Amino acid sequence: MEVSPIFFIDQAFLDAYMAFMQLEADRARRRAEEEKKVMEQGPGPAPELQREDEADGR
Repeated sequence: MEVSPIFFIDQAFLDAYMAFMQLEADRARRRAEEEKKVMEQGPGPAPELQREDEADGR
């Protein structure tokens, strides 16, 4: 049974598309985790800024 060359092109496109979608999902997950961290910190200056202020003696 002979396989059409278009099958390989379709499969390559599908593989590339699935890899791209996985990257997008990973990116969205990381972004959501970072937003969650920011929301958990609550209002006020970021901890990095507080440490810098303490180091400067403010």
